[in-house]
Amino acid sequence: MVTEECDLLGPAEAMHPAEAALVERAVERRRREFAIGRQCARRALARLGVTGLPLLAGPNGAPLWPAGLVGSITHTHAGPAGFCGVAVAARQDVVALGIDAEGADSLAPALWDFVLTGAEKRRLDGNTRAGHLAKLAFVAKEATLKAVLPSAGQPLDFRDIHVDVAPAEDGFVAEVVVQVENLPPDMRRCVGRFARHDRIILAAVVVPNRGEPASGPERPFVGFHAMC
Repeated sequence: MVTEECDLLGPAEAMHPAEAALVERAVERRRREFAIGRQCARRALARLGVTGLPLLAGPNGAPLWPAGLVGSITHTHAGPAGFCGVAVAARQDVVALGIDAEGADSLAPALWDFVLTGAEKRRLDGNTRAGHLAKLAFVAKEATLKAVLPSAGQPLDFRDIHVDVAPAEDGFVAEVVVQVENLPPDMRRCVGRFARHDRIILAAVVVPNRGEPASGPERPFVGFHAMC
């Protein structure tokens, strides 16, 4: 597996014309995010020996990775310079992965009904750090959805996933709690990791291509490279 990262304030390299066509009608901020994400992805793909191909997008906007590869892109404007990260792996080693980066603030209570299951909300009742824990659940669910949706074959939302955050808040277990006919058993329960960097929370889910439960990334990271 390889990872790349960059901030959102640096120069953006020119996109492949087929990539640029995907965001030609988008606002400038979105075009820049997209361009920097593809820039990071090209660097990651080159480290795996893949060059010269545009990274297009499917109907839901998710990247269409070259044959034999899985990957994930995330970006956020939180932190001093924003953040963009990419992780890519060979499918022979990893069957699914998802990463997400968000600002390290609390999740607004107005969003809880949209993000959290009833059980998750009840668990937060009376907790003085409820907003922070809700944000961890949100980031974990974003990463998990990116990992499982390509194989699910049907839409899923945040409340279709239940998250248990580790007591040390360095990891989590995310379980798909609705029936998904096409989802392989090893993607129904995903283990992931958290890390913090420059006022950003990052989460990663990695499902290895082997007949044993996923353990997730081996260690927390400073920055992004050590996460996956």
